Parts: sequence; C-alpha cells; structure tokens
Amino acid sequence: MSYQVENAIPVLRIANMERSLAFYVDVLGFEIEWQGEQTGGIAGLRRDNAPVMLTTLDGSGPGMVWIGVSDVRPIHAAILAMPQPMEVLYPPTRNSYAADFQVKDADGNVLWFGCGE
Repeated sequence: MSYQVENAIPVLRIANMERSLAFYVDVLGFEIEWQGEQTGGIAGLRRDNAPVMLTTLDGSGPGMVWIGVSDVRPIHAAILAMPQPMEVLYPPTRNSYAADFQVKDADGNVLWFGCGE
C-alpha cells in the first residue's frame, strides 16, 4: 500500500455556517482559508498551525476527521480487500475541493480521506 498521510483535520458538524463563522473568526481569531457552498456549506479555517473544518453536511457517526493523503485510491482498495470491510459511504469521487471518499470505522466514526489531485 503506497500513500502518505499528509494531515488530519477535525471536522465539526454545525447547524448554521454564518453563526459558526462569526464565532470562530470574530471571537476565536481563526481565518477562513477556503469556503464552498455547493454541498450545503463547508469551510476550512486556521489559527496559527491549527486547522479545523466546519460543515453543515449531514454525516453519520459520533465523530468525523479529514485525513489528507497523497492518493485516496490505495486506501480505498485496501478497505475493500479487508475480510470484513468497513462501510464505505461513497467511493473515491472527484469534487471541486478534492478527490475524496468516506468510510465508517467499527465504532461509526467517519474517516474522510482526501487528496488535492
């Protein structure tokens, strides 16, 4: 399996993007690095060297983490090859922000793998 983990970013589910951005930017001092509206609302924020993503996307599981990798395909293939593979929520998909896919771990947490290619 050949890929490199580049980062891991907490993804926080929120109800209202405008309200949450006001809190994270105006109160906590985060800066908006990027924002997308195509899927209901998603934004990447950073304060110092600490990134966080906010999303209004409806997800499953008690938690979610973005794991930036060099290539999503080897990870997806390894998951499918498991004797009892985890639940893949959607296969690798090319979006405007990244190539990505999501999978649930055994406890229902969502691992959101993505790469810039």
